[in-house]
Amino acid sequence: MLTNPFTGAILSDTWTPAQKFTVIETPTINGFYADLAQAGSDQVVTHESPDMDYVVKYLAPDVTTEQWTVTQTVKYEYADGITANRPTLPATNVQKLTFNRKITKNPITGEIISDVWTPAQQNFQSVVTPELAGFLADYSVIDGQTVDYNSANLDYVVKYAAPTSTVAETKSVTQTVKYEYADGVTAGRPTLPTTNVQTLTFNRVEETNPFTGEVLSSTWTPAQHFTVVKTPTINGFYADQAQAGSNQAVTHESSDTEYLVKYLAPVKATTQRTVTQTVRYEYADGITAGRPTLPTTNVQGLTFTRTIIKNPITGEIISDVCQPAQQSFLSVVTPELAGFLADYSVIDGQTVDYTSANLDYVVKYTAQQQPTEQTQPTTPSQPTEPSTLTAPTSPSTPSEPSTPETPLPVNPTTPATPAEPAVPSPKPVVPEATNRPNDKLPQTGNQDTSAVAGLGLLAGMLSLFGLGKRKRQ
Repeated sequence: MLTNPFTGAILSDTWTPAQKFTVIETPTINGFYADLAQAGSDQVVTHESPDMDYVVKYLAPDVTTEQWTVTQTVKYEYADGITANRPTLPATNVQKLTFNRKITKNPITGEIISDVWTPAQQNFQSVVTPELAGFLADYSVIDGQTVDYNSANLDYVVKYAAPTSTVAETKSVTQTVKYEYADGVTAGRPTLPTTNVQTLTFNRVEETNPFTGEVLSSTWTPAQHFTVVKTPTINGFYADQAQAGSNQAVTHESSDTEYLVKYLAPVKATTQRTVTQTVRYEYADGITAGRPTLPTTNVQGLTFTRTIIKNPITGEIISDVCQPAQQSFLSVVTPELAGFLADYSVIDGQTVDYTSANLDYVVKYTAQQQPTEQTQPTTPSQPTEPSTLTAPTSPSTPSEPSTPETPLPVNPTTPATPAEPAVPSPKPVVPEATNRPNDKLPQTGNQDTSAVAGLGLLAGMLSLFGLGKRKRQ
């Protein structure tokens, strides 16, 4: 508005031109949804336009929940339907597994944001059928099944032939004995024993009044004992435990136990040993020059294989076998050397075993003593007649001589027949020493021959001179 500053007269009256507001984008709030994505208007606004108010509302998501319960019901009946005067049947075992469904929707649009079931799956517990004294049940256990929210209810009917008390609670304690090879290798080996699982079941038995259902007692099965399991044998292997398990008292509060028996292969060690027989040849005096070459050393070897098998747990020797148990060396015949005798004609082969020491022999050759060549004794020659015989000198006063014996002709002794040379024996035979001259073989010019010749000459001379007369001794 424009006015005269002196008179106040209105000179002119005009409004600002039309304008526009800005449209506001709605801010987000985590977990909430706005009813307007934006607020405001961008239309033309004049001085005549009314004020505009916008309210943006935030709404929490629409959450709906529902539950679905899947039940497992185990009922107990007498097969004949008679219950009078019988113990009350065990209470029906009902297990309920609840699944919760949560559906989240956009409160503005109704769009389903999420639809989740929790938990996705659950397991029913296996139900051990309570025992009724004197009666049998058609199922010993109802195995627990895995179900989800979409599963149908499970109904079981266990039928008895006689009454029993109600088992309100059951707990099982197990003892497991497993078997494996210590090195983990199973290929090509005997099948391992089946895992031994023993289960002790403890029941909390509730006796109820058959009319009121009042619980009269609630007791757990008394302490029980597992059986100690004797370790099965596997041919060719050794277990680290002769038995496994425990026979200590077990109650419903005891924990499950597990034992592991390991089988080990025996420890096998194989060694070889060669026993030798060596036969060497030598000259007894050590001289080889100018003599025949000695035979080559004879060496024989016999090999034994020893296999020791030990228990890998205790180290006990299971077997200790040598193959072969015994062997025999070949006998070695001593080669002949011309002009020499060996102290052994043969080395007999010995029987030896793995523990025998090596055999060493030395065969010694000794020069053979050749027998002296025997010659026929020569016929004694006739005494030579002396060319001039000199008369014996007459004694000055000869005494009456006694009549001399007429010597008998002495024939030369007949030489002994030479003995046959001895056959060489394995050991050289040393000739027996003797000092008897007559044991010597006759030789031309030796002492016996000379004596005979002298006696013959003397006898011839006496016979020529006619001294004495013969007299028989």
